[in-house]
Amino acid sequence: MENSQLLFFIYIAAGVVGFVLFWLLLWAVIRAGVLSALRAHSDEQREQGRLR
Repeated sequence: MENSQLLFFIYIAAGVVGFVLFWLLLWAVIRAGVLSALRAHSDEQREQGRLR
């Protein structure tokens, strides 16, 4: 009984850690994409400013 309880808590902990890591990774990917798009947009605006 003690062993199965320990295993149960390990599964719960692994699930929580995996969930948190998944959302952190997703947030980092979205943030990198947004920052990249903003940088490209500002570069584009800068180029248009030079052309005027």
